[in-house]
Amino acid sequence: DELHDRFTAQVDTFANHRDKIARAEALADKYRAEVISKVVNDHTERSMEVVSEIMGVLFEVESTVEELNSSRTEIDSGTGETRNQLEELELNLMIEAITQEEFDAQSEALKGELASVDEKLAGIDADLERFNGALARWTELGTAAGVLQG
Repeated sequence: DELHDRFTAQVDTFANHRDKIARAEALADKYRAEVISKVVNDHTERSMEVVSEIMGVLFEVESTVEELNSSRTEIDSGTGETRNQLEELELNLMIEAITQEEFDAQSEALKGELASVDEKLAGIDADLERFNGALARWTELGTAAGVLQG
């Protein structure tokens, strides 16, 4: 959470400076060129300082996303045998090779294990969505500002 919050705050600060640049440029017809230029240059300089902060944490954010993807794959692939066992029980129930009571008794632990895994995967997916959203926003803003290549 701390890494995501720090990265998001930096991207927000960058976006704020870029917004001020755009707003100043939009008012160019109401102010002298040197005033507009000074304000634009000031916020450009400030935004570039933020870019260096963002670049300093970007590797950590990208590494975290890779770790989350890796964990997700590992956790999900580790449930294959459990899912197969549950499907086998379901099939045996459907063909009436076992009773509902036998199915319930044999599948309870498997369902619990899968529910736990699904909960872990949901947490990882939520983290991935937050980080990927922040990275996408940075890419869009950075590209539009010309500090990233598109």
